[in-house]
Amino acid sequence: MTSLMTNPAFAAYSIACSILVFKMILTGLLTAATRSRVKQFLNPEDARVLGGTSAVAEHADVQRLLRMHRNDLENILPFFTVGLIFVLMGAPARTSTIYFYTFTAARIVHSITYLLQLQPWRTVAFVVGVLCVVGMLVQILIAAL
Repeated sequence: MTSLMTNPAFAAYSIACSILVFKMILTGLLTAATRSRVKQFLNPEDARVLGGTSAVAEHADVQRLLRMHRNDLENILPFFTVGLIFVLMGAPARTSTIYFYTFTAARIVHSITYLLQLQPWRTVAFVVGVLCVVGMLVQILIAAL
């Protein structure tokens, strides 16, 4: 484990993963805060305890945050796996750092543009993140074949 921690590529991966997990936690907290702000809850016990109304569907603001969170899950979880394989296959530190930090920045920009409803910038950020993961996948496949 000690040798892995001294690997600059793994250090960049660890930093990127930590930032991304923190961002996802913030998204969850923002979702909860939005539910509290709109005072609309799907679970009757939440409505009763938190002083809101019970609803059969999420408020539009909460739905937007849930879509943003789902998009994070669909993109960040594969990054965790692909990024780790990329490091373990011995990818150069500079290449790894560029992929990892570009992906992380793209996901942060994606969330900001999602919240602010900024198109086409949300799509641009999404595509940049996807290209980072695809780039790593291509390099992994080339190395493995």
